[in-house]
Amino acid sequence: MKFRSERDGLLEALSIAGRAGSTRGALGAGGSSLQLGLHGNRLDVIGSDPDLVIEARLGVAGEPTARRLFPPVSSSTSCVRSTRAR
Repeated sequence: MKFRSERDGLLEALSIAGRAGSTRGALGAGGSSLQLGLHGNRLDVIGSDPDLVIEARLGVAGEPTARRLFPPVSSSTSCVRSTRAR
């Protein structure tokens, strides 16, 4: 999955969706996740835990379609760093 985005907009979307896993301390409890879905020029960022789903959308320049599921992370910035290393 490759896309271009403003850093601040991406961090905001990750922060919003990431609240689903952190609202009740669920990050260590398992079952929480962060999913990125790329649909042309739209990035869907979906954060979920067993009881809650939060979705944020962001305009980007990217590939036609792709999805990526991330394990729970301690913060949105560590998620951005982990994708840069790949």
